[in-house]
Amino acid sequence: MINNNKNTQANLFKQVFDKDAFNNTIDNNFKELLPSDDPSFFSLDLATIGDFFELYLRFFNEIPKLGNVNSHEYLAKTSGEYINYQPQQAEIQALLEEITQLREENLQMRLDYASAIQAQYENSREEISAAQQLVNASKEEVAALQNNQLSTPLSAPANTNLQGGGGNSGGGGGAPTPNSDGYSIQL
Repeated sequence: MINNNKNTQANLFKQVFDKDAFNNTIDNNFKELLPSDDPSFFSLDLATIGDFFELYLRFFNEIPKLGNVNSHEYLAKTSGEYINYQPQQAEIQALLEEITQLREENLQMRLDYASAIQAQYENSREEISAAQQLVNASKEEVAALQNNQLSTPLSAPANTNLQGGGGNSGGGGGAPTPNSDGYSIQL
């Protein structure tokens, strides 16, 4: 049923805002659809652990590897201290002890080698000295034979450990023996 009464009045109210006041009061830009890089937007008081890890992953490659603060080294060190994390500490300690033992063995082997070389050198010096005495005595005997001044049998100097040749006879006693040309010395 439609009211055909034309004398009825309806009051309509329209609230109108001043355009400048509206723009100052209401932000009509589409900021929610764009990424925000405004640091004032982020509040540390409102941050969550999830926010931390999201930012950590976002800035992972920009964080310096080494440094006393604000670095991967700092994060690993402080987190490791917090949870008392000691990776492979027992294995590291065992390897350090083995290195120390090997160094000590190496030093002892070097000392033993140096002692052996020194002993060999001293023995060689004694042998060279004895050989030199024998050569000198032999030269004197040869000179005496050449001058026919040989009146007593010749012998090798005392305290020589050198053995002369002479086949199976064990070497001559150093005494001259006659041959077709005169005398010869067997050493």
